[in-house]
Amino acid sequence: MKKFHQFQHPPIFQGVLDGEFYFEGWYFKMVSINEEDVLALIPGIALNKKNKSSHAFIQILDGIHAQYHYISYPLEEFRTSKNHFFVKIRKSSFNKKGIHLDINEKNVLLSGDLRFKTQVPLPYHGFSPGVMGIFTYIPFMECNHGVVSMDHVVE
Repeated sequence: MKKFHQFQHPPIFQGVLDGEFYFEGWYFKMVSINEEDVLALIPGIALNKKNKSSHAFIQILDGIHAQYHYISYPLEEFRTSKNHFFVKIRKSSFNKKGIHLDINEKNVLLSGDLRFKTQVPLPYHGFSPGVMGIFTYIPFMECNHGVVSMDHVVE
């Protein structure tokens, strides 16, 4: 069952790692000012203990060149926080203030730091606790969504 703190902060990891089946991911999309570069990054976890295929992952999508990479990591390389939005997979980390990338896997070499400035958060209200509205409070929803920032500058 979700804790009240999780309702107030939807981007915080909502699941538990000891479940049999579970999926959770975080979508980051960045577009350059001139719109010549579009990059989406999706860190996440996929639990399937029945098939013994549980793993963490980072998906990389290049919106201009239509390139896609799915990099799988052992579940043991996934770290998160119960108190604030933070996801770490191997050497890469994601939080509300930015992204640190250190990927050298499967023909993908991607490293650097992105800092998010002048963020516009989605406001939290008890009757509308995020993008899902009152559906946030319905237990056993198949999918949950949270918004970290509606708009921000990337450095």
